[in-house]
Amino acid sequence: MHILAGIIAAIGALAVLMWRMQRTAEAAKGLTEATDDLRSYLRWRNWRKKLTENRLDTITDPRIAATAMMVALAQSDGTLIEREEVTFIDQAVAKCQIDQSLATELLEHSRWLDAEVKDLDNCFMRLTPVITENCGPEPRNNLIDMLNAVAAHASDASSDQAGRSITKLRNRLI
Repeated sequence: MHILAGIIAAIGALAVLMWRMQRTAEAAKGLTEATDDLRSYLRWRNWRKKLTENRLDTITDPRIAATAMMVALAQSDGTLIEREEVTFIDQAVAKCQIDQSLATELLEHSRWLDAEVKDLDNCFMRLTPVITENCGPEPRNNLIDMLNAVAAHASDASSDQAGRSITKLRNRLI
């Protein structure tokens, strides 16, 4: 009889041990799910932050800032026309000392950056700190010259607004 009681006790102990192991596995599974949920939330929050951040605020290179200003100016009257593209590339090659392929690449990148730009003054205001922190007086004057060259191809209505924006920018840079 005592053998039977020992076997039943061993089975009972084994059942309790199995039950405890199952509860421990469920707790570990719940902890893993909570960690995955936290990781997903952080990834979503970072993605949301990138989505709501203004593209112009991410610019740190003054060449990209200058080209973004030129493209925003050229697109202020609607769309970028071929004459403006040629002027843009010529000015970038002449004033920024870059080759034509890099100028074309900067043009395309600036188009992407300026896709959501509606206000030229706001664009210039956001990009002015990049220019003032990284450029001396001569590059700043070159930027104004490049903007004036691009603005020369603008329509009459946008030309007045572009001229005012360039004047405001000149006053901020000097």
